[in-house]
Amino acid sequence: MKPTLLVFNVTDKKRVAGIKKSLLLLGIRGKFVNKELYDVPIGMIFEGKFPDNYGKYDSEELTEEMIVMGGFTSSMVDKLIASFYKNGVGKINLKAMLTETNAEWNAQELFLELKKEHEQFTRN
Repeated sequence: MKPTLLVFNVTDKKRVAGIKKSLLLLGIRGKFVNKELYDVPIGMIFEGKFPDNYGKYDSEELTEEMIVMGGFTSSMVDKLIASFYKNGVGKINLKAMLTETNAEWNAQELFLELKKEHEQFTRN
């Protein structure tokens, strides 16, 4: 898989511009995911193919920003994070690598899991 970043609920124009600049400089493909696709399995969003019965999500927006990285090496993750800081994006707390397990989850399911993990790590 070509390195691809899925971006959820980043709405600040400066941060969006910083993410786009970072992706361009690093040669990473990016997809800003619309709320209507939050019911689509993450793996299908990466592929850009999903059945007609998906893509009709019409509930709440995520309460925080989230990114999902597919096809990244650990070095690429480090470069992306550094580039985010350099280009004014700063920190995005909820981030994940695409796995066989979370590829089957939708955005809401992944968000809830990442939120729970983040809260556990920041409590300690």
